[in-house]
Amino acid sequence: MPCIDLYAPPEKVRDVTYGEDASQTRTGSGPRAMAALRNLAIGTLTTAAHRNIVAATRHRARDATRTIGTLGLTPA
Repeated sequence: MPCIDLYAPPEKVRDVTYGEDASQTRTGSGPRAMAALRNLAIGTLTTAAHRNIVAATRHRARDATRTIGTLGLTPA
């Protein structure tokens, strides 16, 4: 997967990193809710000073405690 630039438009980051165009969510408020969640993830990683959103997403996907740590929380 290509490296996504920190300053790339959010639409490109959502599409390339999270496959937004291939999403099967098409009715009701589902697409908007999913876009909001994707934007939240991208914003959180950007705020945590990660330049490569793809690598940061993969790193956190391997272990839930990493995601919790990024949010500034401690695992129970």
